[in-house]
Amino acid sequence: MRPSPFAPEHLQDPYAALAALRDDGPVQRVEGPQGIPTFIVIGYHEVVAALRDGRFSTDPHHAHELFRRAGLVIESEGEDPPPSLLTSDPPDHTRLRKLVARAFTPRRAEALRGEIEDIAEELLDTIADTGHADLVDALAFALPVTVITRLLGIPSADRDAFRRWTVGMQTPSTAPDAAERKLASKEALHAYLRSFVAHKRATLDVHAEGDAHPDLASALIAAADEQHELTEPELVALLEELLIGGYETAANFIANAIFALLTHPDQLELLRREPERVADAVEELLRYDGSVLRAVPRVAVEDVELGGTTIPRGSLVTIVLGAANRDPEMFDQPDDLCVGRPHAKHLAFGHGIHFCPGAGLARVEAEIALRAVLQRLPGLRLDAPAEAIRWRPAGVMRALASLPVRFDPALDRAHSTVA
Repeated sequence: MRPSPFAPEHLQDPYAALAALRDDGPVQRVEGPQGIPTFIVIGYHEVVAALRDGRFSTDPHHAHELFRRAGLVIESEGEDPPPSLLTSDPPDHTRLRKLVARAFTPRRAEALRGEIEDIAEELLDTIADTGHADLVDALAFALPVTVITRLLGIPSADRDAFRRWTVGMQTPSTAPDAAERKLASKEALHAYLRSFVAHKRATLDVHAEGDAHPDLASALIAAADEQHELTEPELVALLEELLIGGYETAANFIANAIFALLTHPDQLELLRREPERVADAVEELLRYDGSVLRAVPRVAVEDVELGGTTIPRGSLVTIVLGAANRDPEMFDQPDDLCVGRPHAKHLAFGHGIHFCPGAGLARVEAEIALRAVLQRLPGLRLDAPAEAIRWRPAGVMRALASLPVRFDPALDRAHSTVA
């Protein structure tokens, strides 16, 4: 059994370890969480096939004890977790996805563009004259959490609490008291959301339809109540996923993207000269170092032949999106960042039935954040050696703990326009 490419020593750069494994084949058996063997899928075509294959289930009920021993579920004693978007298969997944699609419309997300631009400007106003900042706190986290809480109708005063809870839920399984810390954070979040739902339901306009609701949570609650197909625990779990998925993935990606540009100054300079490339650059940055390194864990519910390897029924399976996005069979010079790279089908948002429903919003947020940084923070540079920048152990995520930077505050006063 091969060592895990996700061990702490690979936290700074897992891609070299993944590439070494790929040399021996697109599907490998490695040491997984808590020493439990897992099959990792790292070839692009095999990842696509696995994400489409219903024999790989995200529902922990198929292997509850295995998921529990691996530290992959957070639950109270005797609790039967409700199905959620990430941890269910059809027909439950189809039912939940349909409700989210009714509430989380592209029109609602696109209507936020002007508001997102204003939020980004306001956030950078607070640091523009200082000449230094931690861009994880000042922008990468603050922008998407402000957007998703406004979108859901959650009070702004509660944003920092959400961050504490979500970070707690991502406590590495090897940390002291990991299970207790994860559970306490999840229970605090769920208690808040149950109270939030009760308040929203009491003030709901039952005659409003679709985008006429004042916020996404109201639209989702109305859709759920109208169809009578969603239990209260399912509704809370769905709101949890929308909240965490709506800011955690976007926040981590914005930080990763800025760090990638700062460690590739030629690419940063190209975007400064040609800001019209920013939208295309977002796609390359998603491929190069997206925020979701691996998909949620799966279990094989049947024997599956994939990439020349037989994955036995009952096995843990980890599908590595980040490895697929650097597969040399799919991308030329995959370890190079090239913001002018022709569009390719990266898998940063997944594929198949679990494709991220908030992908459109995340793209808009990242584009706006990068444009704002190019415009407002001239002379932007790291305030520490690149190798000293710390990455946070965050489960399936690829997440910076901080991003200390310096920039020239005097030049910002000119406030030149970026197209």
